[in-house]
Amino acid sequence: MADRPLLRLALPVVAVVVLVGGGVAVYQAGVRAGSVADPPTSAPGTTQDPNRLKAQPIDVGFAADMNDHHDQAVQLALLVIDRSDSPAIRTLATEIATAQRREGGMLLQFLKDRGADRVDPSR
Repeated sequence: MADRPLLRLALPVVAVVVLVGGGVAVYQAGVRAGSVADPPTSAPGTTQDPNRLKAQPIDVGFAADMNDHHDQAVQLALLVIDRSDSPAIRTLATEIATAQRREGGMLLQFLKDRGADRVDPSR
């Protein structure tokens, strides 16, 4: 029963990660479906690849902050992996770290696709 305090810590962390990850997935789905409006950046009457639209500052800030948040979730999950003796908790933490790293990569690609692959770390 040495994992009980760790379990009490891990469950709220898992809940927050799942909720935030779901919100990002919904946002990303909206971007892919075109429901998130990007301002036109080309001449009227021309089409532009929606994956190459220039991001607005709010988009860049959101994606950069969410990427930092995902990195924090990975760090927390790695702490749980190192400190837990429970195979179930270690498996869950591994799944969280993997999913958060993947979603962080998606956010970085979102920024790169829009010409914002470098952001100010002191933002």
